[in-house]
Amino acid sequence: MSRDAGLSQHDPSAGFPEEDVARKYGAWLESHPFDVGNTCRTAFSAASHHTDAAGPLAQVMRSQAQFSRDSKSNGSLMRITPLAVWGCRLSDKLLAEAAMADAKLSHPNVVTQHANAIYCIAIKHLIARQTDADGAIKAARSWAQDHACDEVRGWLEAALGDGSGPAADRMMGFVRYGFFYAFRHLKLRTPYQDAIREVLLLKGDTDTNAAIVGGVLGALHGASGIPAHMAQAVLGRLGQVDLKGPKRPEWLQPGRLPEIFAELYGRATGMQVDVSALPWVPVATVQGSRFDESSS
Repeated sequence: MSRDAGLSQHDPSAGFPEEDVARKYGAWLESHPFDVGNTCRTAFSAASHHTDAAGPLAQVMRSQAQFSRDSKSNGSLMRITPLAVWGCRLSDKLLAEAAMADAKLSHPNVVTQHANAIYCIAIKHLIARQTDADGAIKAARSWAQDHACDEVRGWLEAALGDGSGPAADRMMGFVRYGFFYAFRHLKLRTPYQDAIREVLLLKGDTDTNAAIVGGVLGALHGASGIPAHMAQAVLGRLGQVDLKGPKRPEWLQPGRLPEIFAELYGRATGMQVDVSALPWVPVATVQGSRFDESSS
């Protein structure tokens, strides 16, 4: 949600707004999230000591991220789905550039950059042609064959093959796992709930891998393909004092997601989305106050 806020005020045709996104990442880290990977922490902590004299925060963040240049962790892929929504009308070339620019703010390794690009291109296709798994795979493969490094291209081809998948409970946090199973389940057209269940049963970095798989499968099946009880468990959280779990700032409440995604899609297409028409949006979400960046 941190990066979504940075994107929602910008037209995709103007390019990736790296400075605003970097500032939102810094604000997210300073909100004391209940879980943050070491690679993201290393880069985003640049915001805590940044001054205008040091130059743009995005530049400083990228520089600090170089301490993690060998990292192939999954934090940049986990957060990238909203960028695919925001950039869904861009060319594959421009969308890939934006996805890689986002990765560079924390995960400069070329593997993580290329995983981001391929993943976003697949989601872009699914937004335009929901349920067209074959078309999304073709688009992802096309970019990968022309631009991706051998390692990521190999992951994609393995995921689209028939061999068994990797054990996700070794080298926890490795981006390969979420990427592989996202495309494996896309190929199989696995129902949303079944895909999430299967990924969780693999153990390892379960929440992140499930988020990565869920981004692709959600785009494949659409809102109606996500069981209401799963969606409402997330979207029903609007900062109510009686709810159990970590307390988060208003601008990071999961219940704000439908509105934020509507803003991202609106930026991309010029179209308005009536979130109240979505099958799983709680009434409280529709009636809640609009997302306010000033609260961040």
